[in-house]
Amino acid sequence: MLKLDQLTSLRFFAAFAIVLHHLEGLFLIKGTHDLAYGVSFFFILSGFILTYSYSSFKSNKEIFYFLKHV
Repeated sequence: MLKLDQLTSLRFFAAFAIVLHHLEGLFLIKGTHDLAYGVSFFFILSGFILTYSYSSFKSNKEIFYFLKHV
């Protein structure tokens, strides 16, 4: 299976952008409105990584078992 280390590291930067966006107005951080796009990027990238990592389910029974035990 292909490792997705580069994409996983991008998730860190997107999560950091989310933190900075939430800190707007505190600690003299201003003008970070564009950092709100980090939320969308984080969720889309996380969804892709999860879909890629767990795409080996062979039946609906395996998917149900996974969802039940998460």
